[in-house]
Amino acid sequence: ASQFRSGPPPALWTGMYAHDFNELQAVGSLNSPNRPQHRTDVVRLYAIYNPPALWNSALLQIASTRNDEITDTARTMALMNMAVSDGAVANLETKYFYRTWRPITAIPRGGEDGNRRTIAGPFTPLINTPCFPSYPSAHGTLSNAARQVLEREYGRFGHLITFQHPTVPGVVLNYSDLREITDDISDAR
Repeated sequence: ASQFRSGPPPALWTGMYAHDFNELQAVGSLNSPNRPQHRTDVVRLYAIYNPPALWNSALLQIASTRNDEITDTARTMALMNMAVSDGAVANLETKYFYRTWRPITAIPRGGEDGNRRTIAGPFTPLINTPCFPSYPSAHGTLSNAARQVLEREYGRFGHLITFQHPTVPGVVLNYSDLREITDDISDAR
């Protein structure tokens, strides 16, 4: 899996790290006054959905609008799930190679990161913190792998895709562009 390892995360002393740290401190906390409700809804929904379930749902919604042979749809679904699985292998290898801290640890210890542009502060994340390293985002990696397959098969635009989940009542996300889905997932992570 190491041959597919992602490049390193931003170094702690860089401006990019400080930008991400400060943005997360401003909008990623549980009670952030700086985060619009729509963004909170996106985070809550994508915290529930695992990428394979999400993208299998998207594929089935797209396929239901077409007259493709079932074998073509099955092939696309198999390829997409293989890409997601391969992405998971590379993602986990990368996570444990770099072993980056999570915001729940990084923000309260911001004075220890060697970056003069970060300031330690209290932080309670909007969603529960997973028990594995932060970088890279598994949701992002797996979702981008799935999207690449779907774009090659069905194109990026012109879809009618809806995501909702009974554990997040009242939140319904609609998309016509596959990249908007991965953009939302990236922002939510």
